[in-house]
Amino acid sequence: MKNRLFLLLAGLLIIGSFGFMGCAKVDTGKTVGSEQLIGKDFHLAAIDGQPFEWETPLVMHFDENMRISGNFCNRYVGQATLEDGVLTVKQMASTKMLCIKSQLNEIEQLVPGMLMNGAALSLDGGKLSIRQGEHEVVYIQAK
Repeated sequence: MKNRLFLLLAGLLIIGSFGFMGCAKVDTGKTVGSEQLIGKDFHLAAIDGQPFEWETPLVMHFDENMRISGNFCNRYVGQATLEDGVLTVKQMASTKMLCIKSQLNEIEQLVPGMLMNGAALSLDGGKLSIRQGEHEVVYIQAK
């Protein structure tokens, strides 16, 4: 009986921990507010610690209603919410062209997936870091 109770409690703890795995809230000590993002463009600069360069800048823009838009191979747009330093875009629309370069295909899957699951933001000196799970994407504010 004790073994069954132990297994049941262990199972509940394991299942409960899955609920926290997707959480993106990270205390960076610097709360990012929508006023710091609205009307600004950011260019993709690094993915998971690796510098990123492309022929044309890959842009993320925040409009006055916190609608986010940008480009990879395809253009995307979605309504963003920012709460406690976590940026979430529940629904995102995009064009559906296949990218010629496989690296862009991967990025085009990664970044929207991070945003749709909720990603922790930090903004320091024009450097916008977006973190979710094991991934970090860094954008630099356009001049």
